[in-house]
Amino acid sequence: MLMFSQIIGHLKGIAEHLQSPNKHFIIIDGLDDQLSEKNNQLLIISALISESGELNKLFREQNVPMKIVILCRKDIYQKLPGANKNKLSNYTVTLNWYEDQIDTNEKHIIKLAQFRAAKSGLQGNLFDTNFQKKYDDKDSVEYLLDNTRYTPRDFLRLLTEIQGFKAKSSTVSYNDLVKSVKKYSTDYFWPEIEDELDGYFSRKDISILKQALIHFHKREFKFLEFSMFLNGNKYELPDLKRMLEVMYDCGAISNRTDNGNYFSKMRDGNDFNERHAITLHRGALKALGL
Repeated sequence: MLMFSQIIGHLKGIAEHLQSPNKHFIIIDGLDDQLSEKNNQLLIISALISESGELNKLFREQNVPMKIVILCRKDIYQKLPGANKNKLSNYTVTLNWYEDQIDTNEKHIIKLAQFRAAKSGLQGNLFDTNFQKKYDDKDSVEYLLDNTRYTPRDFLRLLTEIQGFKAKSSTVSYNDLVKSVKKYSTDYFWPEIEDELDGYFSRKDISILKQALIHFHKREFKFLEFSMFLNGNKYELPDLKRMLEVMYDCGAISNRTDNGNYFSKMRDGNDFNERHAITLHRGALKALGL
């Protein structure tokens, strides 16, 4: 009977002698699906990255035209155990979709949406053709992005929702945009947040948190203030701070300092700080009806 290690050794022997006129990439994605603290996912992901690094080293040494590419969310990568993450920094590429210092129309997330629209047959600029210049006195593209977490999946989903409301022969009206954002927030944004929490907490606890936030009815609050509200209204949650940390990591909330600066894990990599004010994302606000 063959042992698993023997099979791995055999496959590695085949791979290191592979010859091809083309470059080959093995791309691994979806590592955040059903992430949980209850199991060993972080250890497994860390081991996967480590072993992939060793295989890539082997491929380079043997001139094998193959590379393993792992797609991993930055917040998950930062949580991974092990002392070798710093050694891998030369082999990592961080995708920054915020690009704060770049003109809105030059951001890669906007170019991606434009590329997708062109592939579907749209002529001209997606945003100039279909949107008014401003909504609520804000540049239309910035207005759209502010209702997302600045991720391609969020942004493209919002545009898809808008497409369902827009009249074919006109630009998107403010009323249709509001309806689209509401549907996006309810059908997509908040379920995404619940999925993030699901790996750490029971569905019952997640439901209680949602009910409490609706009852509390504030966009910005202090940790102690919300904690006292929960206790006073008999909302029982196992670990409020941890729940808020998970929400912070996935972009559902941000911190605001006393001098008015906002911080979030997805935007600038800062950790959650319960001493600062907590601000709900616009998508969460609309989903919760606040």
